[in-house]
Amino acid sequence: MFLIYKPVNKLFIMKINVNSEKKNEPKKEVYSLACPYYKKKFDTLEDLVQDVYISGMDPNYSVTLNGKSIREKLINFMAF
Repeated sequence: MFLIYKPVNKLFIMKINVNSEKKNEPKKEVYSLACPYYKKKFDTLEDLVQDVYISGMDPNYSVTLNGKSIREKLINFMAF
C-alpha cells in the first residue's frame, strides 16, 4: 500500500490510498500458537500440528486463527 497526495486547491491536499491488493479477494487464514516466542504461521491447522510434532514445541498453547484465539489448545488436535 502506498499513498498519493493530490492537490485539490492551494489550501487542501487530498490523500488517496492506493492498495495493491484486490478488494474482492478473501482473506487468507493463518494458524499459529498464542506463545510469545513461537513466530511460525501456517495456512492449515494440519501443518501447524505437524510442525509442533517435528520441532518438539509445547502443544499446551492456544491455537490462533488470524491472530485471535480459537479457545482450543493445540494438544486437542493431536493424535497420540
